[in-house]
Amino acid sequence: MSALGALGITLTALGRSNNFLGFGILFVFAGVIIVGPAISKPVALTLGRPIERWRGVTGGMARQNAARNPKRTARTAAPVLIGVALVTAFTAFAASLRAEIRDTIGSSFRGDYALSVDSQGFGGIPLTVTDQIAKLPEVKQATGIGFVSVKFGEDSRFAVVIDPATTGGLYDFTMLEGRQDTLSPTGVLVSKTVATNKNLSVGSTIPITLLDGELVNAKVEGVFDGEGTFGNYVVNQELFTDTSTPLFNNYVYIVKSPQATDEELESAVSAITTELGIGKLQSREAFIDAQAAQVNQILGLIYGLLTLSIFIAVVGIVITLLLSVFERTREIGLLRAVGMTRSQVRTTVRWESVITSLYGAVVGVILGIAMGAVLIGVLADGGLSAFRLPITGTIVILVLSFFIGVLASIYPARRATKVNVMRAIAS
Repeated sequence: MSALGALGITLTALGRSNNFLGFGILFVFAGVIIVGPAISKPVALTLGRPIERWRGVTGGMARQNAARNPKRTARTAAPVLIGVALVTAFTAFAASLRAEIRDTIGSSFRGDYALSVDSQGFGGIPLTVTDQIAKLPEVKQATGIGFVSVKFGEDSRFAVVIDPATTGGLYDFTMLEGRQDTLSPTGVLVSKTVATNKNLSVGSTIPITLLDGELVNAKVEGVFDGEGTFGNYVVNQELFTDTSTPLFNNYVYIVKSPQATDEELESAVSAITTELGIGKLQSREAFIDAQAAQVNQILGLIYGLLTLSIFIAVVGIVITLLLSVFERTREIGLLRAVGMTRSQVRTTVRWESVITSLYGAVVGVILGIAMGAVLIGVLADGGLSAFRLPITGTIVILVLSFFIGVLASIYPARRATKVNVMRAIAS
């Protein structure tokens, strides 16, 4: 199963359908769960070693109980493992995306202000508004950046749309071949990643299908370093002049005139945008922070899933521990008969629960980090370039898993202390 999963992930990395990635991750998860009983015993013994040293006999018994039935431990920890793995993977993905956004904007945007609009793919800042802002006496330079969904060959991608005559010094690409300011209406700039994967170079031709179905045979006029950019394809806004494709700017980057104050520029731009009810003007630092913070919405959804997985994991651990206590009724009775106190019984059950929960968390974190790295690697041609490990988030997940184990052990531990010693021995 794991080999099939690795094959699916590899096929996606080689440019096949993203469906292979979904099936690949599914098979990898299935493989890890299937092999769970084989790894749960050594992992439980390892995790329980410091507990045994700290808690003595009760810690040692909890450690051995967790390792005694590997299948039961693996099944009990499976909900924790799956939930933690998914949350860790997407937290790593979100952290990488947030860092990528900050790096991208910080390295490419060199203006003083940015006017942005949250269009969610529909509408934006009209090109005429960008032209009005550029003509303000308080503005030294302004340029618009837009995004349009088009097909490059057979691949549907978002193209970055620029006005090459005004982007210089405001939104600069690291050109490896060709020039940004000479991009023609029927030309296209491609990232180094795309050029390598698609075997493209300056002079190559790429068929571009616009939203209205019009086909344009664009010529590759430059290759740029993909890091620090919003996308892998860049086109001239004049490409859409005689088409029915709607074109808007998502951002307008602005350089303030040396003779104007910040208040004067903000007032002049607001006079244009407020009347139309579009755009939000922010300083460079505020704009970068706001763009990176958008990923927090994704994290909110992820942590909502984590809450659900926590509930499922707690219920699973409680049920399994109750069954374990029932199966060991005679054993608990014998231990009580030779002097084990109620407190020691509770401690043993509690730490067994913690070991089981931590087993799922540790394996889940390792799997989640691996899956997060795979997602970033596979999506490298979509603009993501570096994997960032969310260290704080990972530590929080592990600590939370510890408390899950403690919480889930409360009722089973209480039931274990109520075992009638004489009846248990006679059972």
